[in-house]
Amino acid sequence: NWKEIPSQGSIRFAPEGGYSNNDLWHGVMLGAAKGTGANLADTTSQYISEMLKDNSYLKQAGQAQRVTVAGLQGLATRLSGPSPTTGKVEIVTIITASLQSGDLFYVAAIVPEADAAKYNTAFRNLVNSIKLSK
Repeated sequence: NWKEIPSQGSIRFAPEGGYSNNDLWHGVMLGAAKGTGANLADTTSQYISEMLKDNSYLKQAGQAQRVTVAGLQGLATRLSGPSPTTGKVEIVTIITASLQSGDLFYVAAIVPEADAAKYNTAFRNLVNSIKLSK
């Protein structure tokens, strides 16, 4: 019951009722961001800083954790804060990996905190299904 939501610069998917216009409160965004030429941790940190600047209601919750995405070493960073759209605490988990091009691949899973347990399996399955061409 998920569908693609038209977007500039990323691919977005959400279940019916999980979005409006350009705002997601249940769903995922996938894309690539211009790499900085630095290592994964530094590039991820810069990307997270830009995300926090664009979404000032979010704050980083804890340190990034090592993960694997599409066979690549990656990092998972959790952000949270009260959504200005729904008023509910939102959890945004950002998973990043460095592409051969030097760009940063990212997946952002977005869900209200109260629904996080219901969506964890779907988000994990999505990340585990990602295949990137070399």
